[in-house]
Amino acid sequence: MGRRSRMLKHIHKDMTGIEIGPACFPMCAKSDGWNVYIVDYKVKSELVERYGALKEAGEPVNLERIEEVDFVWQHGKLSALLKGGGVDQVDFIVASHVIEHMPCLISFLQSVEELVKEDGIISLAIPDKRREYDLLKPISTSADAIEAHLDKRTRHSARTAFLAYFYECTTHSSGKWSGVPHIRDVSFANAFDKAKDLFNKLMESENSAYSDFHAWFFTPASFQLILLELKALGYINLEILEISATRGCEFFAYLKKRSPWIGMPEETFVNKRTELIQRMYSENIALQWRGWAGMMVRTVRKLFRSSKRDN
Repeated sequence: MGRRSRMLKHIHKDMTGIEIGPACFPMCAKSDGWNVYIVDYKVKSELVERYGALKEAGEPVNLERIEEVDFVWQHGKLSALLKGGGVDQVDFIVASHVIEHMPCLISFLQSVEELVKEDGIISLAIPDKRREYDLLKPISTSADAIEAHLDKRTRHSARTAFLAYFYECTTHSSGKWSGVPHIRDVSFANAFDKAKDLFNKLMESENSAYSDFHAWFFTPASFQLILLELKALGYINLEILEISATRGCEFFAYLKKRSPWIGMPEETFVNKRTELIQRMYSENIALQWRGWAGMMVRTVRKLFRSSKRDN
């Protein structure tokens, strides 16, 4: 199953939907026959200009895939923007590598919940922080989401900017985040002095333009735990219909509306939270073991080559 097929697993062309942030990589393009509203942060001409520069720099982008944008969304509540433009509720919402950019995770989840019908589907492609440049950043929790919500956050925090400038990393083994790298192949993306300059400039400018960062760092189990806890606390009425294993640098989560939380037996809830915590721990232990295994393989190869030279 290809990436687009996985993204659209529970969706078909007879439905009406919203695609958020497709840029030049739409999953359900109007030109392919989809009945969809396109939401992006710039109009089409500005997107063409931006991605045209990336294409000239050698990035694999297809400018012809950029569609007319129905709603330009840069700040404010997404559901208010679309409802103000005459869009009530749709059958599906698709967002690929969008949720991790949101200043307020809860506000985004509440908006997509409000915009989708009772039997609708929300399909998300989410980067796994272990397999991309967020590797060194701390995993996000429900506490982080609640703090951002209580702060009514519409711009990224100083903490998010600090993590972006000081803790983004790069891998030297292949140049691509196609799997879990060995920690020895990972280094900081920015030299410390450069990170310091970028961070200080951002902090000194009170009226600076919006700066975009990854603000949320998930693994499949941690994402499930956040949704479970946020629903139990009454912030959302969404549940995970299905979640995929990580493939490449991402996993797919399919969300459905459910009735408001009326409580489950305490033992069941505790067991579910415990299971997800254990899975989160296992995901990170697996990362460490892969690192040790990679180191052992390289060590054995070096010893083998050394032995051959000696002989």
